Amino acid sequence: MKNPLIDLEMKVSDLLDHETGDWNREALDENFFPGDVEIILKKKPVPSVEDFWCWKHNRSGEYTVRSGNWLALHSMLKEEFQEAQMQPSINCLKDSAWHTLTSPKIKMFLWRTLSQIIPVANTLKARGMKVDQLCQHCGLQDETLNHLLFTCDVARQVWALSNFPSPMNGFHPESIFVNFHYLFQMSTNIRVPKDIRCCFPWILWFLWKNRNKLLFEGSEFKAEDIVHKAYDEAAVWFEAQKLDREGEKCDNEPVSSALRRWSKPPRHWVKCNYGYVWNKPAKMLGAAWIVRDHHGDTILHSRRSFADVNSKQEAQLVALRWSLDSLAAHRLDRIIIAGEDATLLKVIGRPKAWPSFTSEFITLRSCLNHFTSWKSKVESRFANRCAFSIAKSAHQLQWGQSYVARGCPQWLSSLFLDDKG
Repeated sequence: MKNPLIDLEMKVSDLLDHETGDWNREALDENFFPGDVEIILKKKPVPSVEDFWCWKHNRSGEYTVRSGNWLALHSMLKEEFQEAQMQPSINCLKDSAWHTLTSPKIKMFLWRTLSQIIPVANTLKARGMKVDQLCQHCGLQDETLNHLLFTCDVARQVWALSNFPSPMNGFHPESIFVNFHYLFQMSTNIRVPKDIRCCFPWILWFLWKNRNKLLFEGSEFKAEDIVHKAYDEAAVWFEAQKLDREGEKCDNEPVSSALRRWSKPPRHWVKCNYGYVWNKPAKMLGAAWIVRDHHGDTILHSRRSFADVNSKQEAQLVALRWSLDSLAAHRLDRIIIAGEDATLLKVIGRPKAWPSFTSEFITLRSCLNHFTSWKSKVESRFANRCAFSIAKSAHQLQWGQSYVARGCPQWLSSLFLDDKG
């Protein structure tokens, strides 16, 4: 609080403007610092309803078992989580492992390697097992994951024969994380041929298989054989992915296209698609709505610009409220309200599940009360492309004029015809 003399009996109601039901800006500026005032202003008060509980660990404000378990775990292990946050994180490396172009079993192997749970001599000893710690290949150093995959004589020969670019000073002798970071970084280097830069997962995999072959069968592959096997397996896998993608594209394209297309409303209903485009630097909002009947014919459409819109959340609310007010003004009823904003459309459909958005719901409820029947539907960008395109045009100087018109705009007639089917 800004004022060192705090009124211990001050309540939230003392900070409200009782005429408008909104925050009293003068009272906020008097008691709080500017940064805190901005945070408070983002939360709209709801003086028209009784006080209610909100669960802060969910965006919706509703308690869920998952969020409760999350809070219990973090409360129980608070010190451990704080200590972990102060340590360097390898999560980015693990994430890269899951996104590496390779087979699922090798992705799992990479993740297990980064998690230090591959059963080499060093990790087995750390778990209390009595094993020979020396590397079975060279017999010179302890068998660690980093040694096995990067610094052992066999590993060094394999990396040299693979033509994979080596670090300037060679692989790090101690840190497997530094070496994996280098591999992931090099795999995105377009100056290196793709077949070379993408083969490293198979090289690591066959180095591990070669170690197991020596340990359990008493024999091992030559370095050049490991390289050939790695390249051959990589080539086969990439070719298989190419064929799978071509097959999936042929099989799924008509289905996915049909699922994403705009759908007509039932008979005696109309469908209103609304869209918005918010320009953050200019704080400008372009919004549009389109009403179509069960034949897919456009009855009306409209476009409007709004200034001084401070956030994306405010932009979403302004666009939907304006669309609903416009529909009510044109005396339309039995409406399906469709848009890309899943949050607000879910709020008006199930308000009790979104207590954090009570203020927004009350605002929209006053608009929805004008209709005897209405439904809400979340659409994809493809299905909502006509409304989005009109809203986007509101940011262009030559098309910034607000209007309401019958039919569809001529410059988008091809899209409307495609939607109509």
